[in-house]
Amino acid sequence: MDYRVSAAIHTSGTILDLWSSYVYDIIILINSISMATVSVPLPAKLEKRLDDLVASGVGSNRSDVMRRALEKFAEEEAIRVVLGAEREPTLRGDLRKILKELD
Repeated sequence: MDYRVSAAIHTSGTILDLWSSYVYDIIILINSISMATVSVPLPAKLEKRLDDLVASGVGSNRSDVMRRALEKFAEEEAIRVVLGAEREPTLRGDLRKILKELD
């Protein structure tokens, strides 16, 4: 067995993990002509959590986990805004009368 393949199996679990990580990175490169690099200081606790998520297969690497987390956060924020808007009072009736009442 090639040493590099053996090391990949040992560190990532399976060749499939390595291949899916490679494919994901290629997809990112193809779909993103340019990507910004953002440096974010993390406390040790969050860094360990990030590494644990990578180790458990949530993402192929730290960057992948962070991108997924940011996308999830953005989706949750959009849902929060929509649900908040649904709680806003609804005005019904003649707009001219309503505007006079608000003045």
